[in-house]
Amino acid sequence: MRKLTQTMMLLLVASLFLAACNKAEKVEETNDANEAKAQIKVGEIDEKYDAVKVDGFKIQLLSTEVKDDTLTLHLKVKNTTDKKKLFDAFVLNVQTSEAKNLTSAVENNMGETIKAGKEVEGTVSFTAAGKGPFTVEYDDLENDKKELWKIER
Repeated sequence: MRKLTQTMMLLLVASLFLAACNKAEKVEETNDANEAKAQIKVGEIDEKYDAVKVDGFKIQLLSTEVKDDTLTLHLKVKNTTDKKKLFDAFVLNVQTSEAKNLTSAVENNMGETIKAGKEVEGTVSFTAAGKGPFTVEYDDLENDKKELWKIER
């Protein structure tokens, strides 16, 4: 009976040890995932960015916001041509400091036909994973890419 009790205690201690090791691994994986997110400043930050003229538009980045793992750019876009023109936010690319493209969030992307000389405001969203600073580029697939801003988050 004594050997059976010792064996049972040994099995109990071994299973507790294995459970503790498994939990430690999960915590380490979670910490790695959170580390990438923690490098990005959460919340809305009013930053100063110069307006950029590109492809018949004057684009101004008003502010950036990070919430729920989404990077949102608040833009003001003016059509500087004499004809109405479509501005679609899918011409914007955002890259991490490691040159990895962020994925655009389909549900919150500005796409409007702007009348000549008029301006509109809207938002463009991207997944907020990776390490900054982030580079915002304009790429209409017809011309060369043009770097617009560096976001220091």
